[in-house]
Amino acid sequence: MSQEELANQLGVTRQAISNWERGMTQPDLEMLMKLAAIFETDLDGLMGIKSDIKEEPVELNLKPLKWMYLTQLFSLIGYFVFVVLSPRYEVSGIFIILLTFLMMATSVYFVFTHGIKTGDYTLVAGYDKRVHYHDSSLKKMAYITEFYCLFTTLSYSLIYIILSLMQLEISWLFMLLIVVFMIQFIGGILLINVKYRQEIFVEPSEQEEARVGMWIVLVFVSSIMIMVIAT
Repeated sequence: MSQEELANQLGVTRQAISNWERGMTQPDLEMLMKLAAIFETDLDGLMGIKSDIKEEPVELNLKPLKWMYLTQLFSLIGYFVFVVLSPRYEVSGIFIILLTFLMMATSVYFVFTHGIKTGDYTLVAGYDKRVHYHDSSLKKMAYITEFYCLFTTLSYSLIYIILSLMQLEISWLFMLLIVVFMIQFIGGILLINVKYRQEIFVEPSEQEEARVGMWIVLVFVSSIMIMVIAT
């Protein structure tokens, strides 16, 4: 990259770049951060500093997540088989609601489990690979988010199954539960994001840059709302 090309990206003169290279002047902190972003490194890497601070690896137990997902999956299968074979019951809209919960749980389970195991969170809504994250904090946030989503969908699935088997003819109750679920599900995810927002970024200034990925979150939330309303 020529001095002129770099100067244009930074919004300074070519002479300023030349002075930095010759050691006559030094860039300020704002310019250092811009340089680090252009050359895809951090401030330590830009200045040749090797940090001795290493993040402790975080070991998380994924078995509870697996069992919650499998419990929800086999609960739906068992409910469907029971309703089909029983002369007292018939397949109703409750099954569609349970299927919707399972679809949500499936997407969350496989995407977040993949991220936790491999460290690749590119499939997670809102993740921005251009910014720098604390791996341990991001891993904890992904684990808690996945645990919360699976626990919520499983709980409401079991509630709907029980109410259905009781043959309660209270349509407003089922609608009320959907509304409560939506508020709890989306609100919980937003609270988790707020809690970990300060911890997951290496550079606090990158929070604003990472927000460009939030449109994915809005699409995800909107699709859930449309699906539930249609059901």
